[in-house]
Amino acid sequence: MLLDKIRWSTLPFFAKNLVISFGSITLIGVILITAGYQFQKSILIQQLYDQAEVTTQKWSDDLDTSKVLEAANEKNYDGTAQKVIRDYLDSIHELYPNIAQAYIFGTELEKGNETSIIAIPTSLVESFEEGNMAAGTMYPLSSQIVEALEDMKVDSEPGFSSFYTDDYGTWTTIMYPIKNAEGNTYAAIYFDVDASAVPKGLHKLITYSCIFLIVFLILFMVLQYILLKKTLKPIRELMKGIEAASSGNLDVSIHTGRDDLGIINQKFNTMIQRFNDTMFKVQTTSYHLSDSSKKLLDISEKNNDNIQMISSNIRDISHGLRSQDQASVESARAMTEMSTVVQTIASSSADVADEASSMEQRSNTGHEIMQQVVEQMRLISGAVKHTSESIQSLESRSNEISSIVNMITQIADQTNLLALMLPLRRLVLVRKEKDLRLSQEKSASSLNSPRTLPNRFVP
Repeated sequence: MLLDKIRWSTLPFFAKNLVISFGSITLIGVILITAGYQFQKSILIQQLYDQAEVTTQKWSDDLDTSKVLEAANEKNYDGTAQKVIRDYLDSIHELYPNIAQAYIFGTELEKGNETSIIAIPTSLVESFEEGNMAAGTMYPLSSQIVEALEDMKVDSEPGFSSFYTDDYGTWTTIMYPIKNAEGNTYAAIYFDVDASAVPKGLHKLITYSCIFLIVFLILFMVLQYILLKKTLKPIRELMKGIEAASSGNLDVSIHTGRDDLGIINQKFNTMIQRFNDTMFKVQTTSYHLSDSSKKLLDISEKNNDNIQMISSNIRDISHGLRSQDQASVESARAMTEMSTVVQTIASSSADVADEASSMEQRSNTGHEIMQQVVEQMRLISGAVKHTSESIQSLESRSNEISSIVNMITQIADQTNLLALMLPLRRLVLVRKEKDLRLSQEKSASSLNSPRTLPNRFVP
């Protein structure tokens, strides 16, 4: 269950490196052991063949082939030639114990693997007789010996069988051809050489190689663990730094070094520092933008208030201008009435002149009245002149006020100083209203004074 949950994609980078290193070393070790095994096997086999060939070549050369031919014809283990050959074969094992036995068989193959028995050592006579395998009978050979025998018959050179195993051990058979007088191969001397040293040596090779491989793997894994842990320490530091930075901690700083991983950590620290600088700049800019927004809001509110005040002042100025226009109309009407009064006075003066002759008796008394009338007329003329000058001055001031209002309106469109001009405008309006009332009072007093004059002429 645990192995099912462990997946390569979920393994840490450190564990992956250990697994890859362990697998690589194990694979290389297995390859080296296999190559060494095959190489050592070929060397051991070749050495065995060379040693066996050196040993058996002499015995093959010293063999009396005529006795072999006689033994083949005797068909009995007790024959004279059989005993001579048997003693010869027994001496081989006595001198070279690694040669288990030497025997002489035929080279014909019947039924694919059977050949005739010619001569055997003493150690095999009893077992062969018990098996009813007398001299001249057919004996089944192993497949390894059959293959070597066929090769020997082809090139007439000594043959070597591959290894084979029985109840007594591991063996290899070397065979030398025996030829008759015609040069035909009719028999062969076989040497069963003990080859157990080869598998034993190979077994020791495998055992020691596996032990060395295991020890080397353990030592290598320990060294690999220490070196990888030290080598990958900057990566672990980098992962911790990345995790801290991802959680919002930009004050993190990791250990650096001179190698590639240390340079990467240094780049990470530089990146975090740039992030901090950028965040500080963004924060400062945000504060400035917030302050600027607040100031802009205040300025907008003040501008709104000023605009409302300017609108109110404009409405007041418009109302004052309308009042001034109405006052000008009333002043014109008063002048018209004053002209009418002057004409009436002139008509009355004409009537008085017409009646002067009839009222001569009253001239003395009326002289004083006329003097007063002349004085009143002079006053009326001065009042009319002053009123005309006041109206002209009022018109000039109205034009000046209009130009000032236009100028103030233009200035108010560009700045917020219009509010400062409000007292001036009110002062101008008050002054205008005072002048208007003064001119109206003078006009009214002038109108009232002449109207009392004719009453004095009433008898």
